[in-house]
Amino acid sequence: MGYWTERLLFGKDIADTNFEYRMTFNAICTIAIALLVLVIATGYGIVYVAICLWREVTIQLDFKRRYGADWKSEFERYYGSLAHAQTRLIIVLVCLIALAVILGWVARRTYRIHKRKKFDGVY
Repeated sequence: MGYWTERLLFGKDIADTNFEYRMTFNAICTIAIALLVLVIATGYGIVYVAICLWREVTIQLDFKRRYGADWKSEFERYYGSLAHAQTRLIIVLVCLIALAVILGWVARRTYRIHKRKKFDGVY
């Protein structure tokens, strides 16, 4: 039933109360969906960064195993500069650590805010 139909049938007070409940429910659903999308995007980001890190390490270890002492020149022949590859590896590792620190900080802040509200009795 719409707002105006409820207002005609049940009066202004009931229509306003039901409208407020519907708006609150819509807001809660919107926030829940936004958080779900954020969690999924973060999960995909973590998986992507971990795969990039694993791929770089695997490639370098494979060249070390395959070519022995001459692996650096063979690696540079196929993939370009070894220094650039190792720089990419360091950047991916730093990004993974930064992502873990930021997510830990956000989780800690969220838990603290929730804990404070819970014990203060303020909701």
